[in-house]
Amino acid sequence: MDDNILYKAGRQFTSEELRRRQQRSTVALLRPVVIAAGVSDSANIGMILRICDAIACQQVIFVDVEQPQSRRIKGVSRSMNEKMAHSFISFNELNLVIGALGPLIAVEITTESNNLYDVELPQNVTFVIGNEQKGIPENVLGLCSYALHIPMLGINSSMNVATALGIVLYEWHRQMRPKIPKL
Repeated sequence: MDDNILYKAGRQFTSEELRRRQQRSTVALLRPVVIAAGVSDSANIGMILRICDAIACQQVIFVDVEQPQSRRIKGVSRSMNEKMAHSFISFNELNLVIGALGPLIAVEITTESNNLYDVELPQNVTFVIGNEQKGIPENVLGLCSYALHIPMLGINSSMNVATALGIVLYEWHRQMRPKIPKL
């Protein structure tokens, strides 16, 4: 391998260096909540927990999801199922807690959804995602203030729920970062 290319790209951090770097950069003043309604695939549950930890979400609320006992969740989440705050509740229990949450924003392609890149996202927010095949259940979608969609440029009409959540969370994070003037 050409040393100049390696030098220009830098070197990978060790695990310890990454942890120290992440601890310094985590401001954690703004921390979204995620509601995952009807998600059924254990790999998606694991990825949702892992993505939510990566962006330092307050918590993940799984609604109408059977609490799975799966080694796959632990493996896919890289043990975030033991560290990321999350709960499994019913729709009726959701109705009891939504008053304490920021506005519910559906991540769903609907007749009224807005392009993610055309809106200014609120600081205090709860993102709502849904089932892998059926989307967000109607009763939960009805609680949302509005819906966002990620523009699809290929021929496929949708993407994996955990992937979509990651895109939305990082766009929210990008919008919330303090703006640094360009030199």
